Amino acid sequence: MRKFLYLLSKTIKHIFNINLLKIIFWSLSAWYANSTLQEIHCILEVIAIVTSMINQSLNKGMLK
Repeated sequence: MRKFLYLLSKTIKHIFNINLLKIIFWSLSAWYANSTLQEIHCILEVIAIVTSMINQSLNKGMLK
């Protein structure tokens, strides 16, 4: 169980360090490319959904 939590935390750190930063970078790039506010809002919604999904999976993993 401890090894599972360790691997889960490493995976989540990897997701946050790589993918989330890439998403934020591309959303900022879209902002500077004169995208509409609605498109940027959609990107931020996706970031919020992904973050909440990761938090839920963390909570479920910790409770077991």
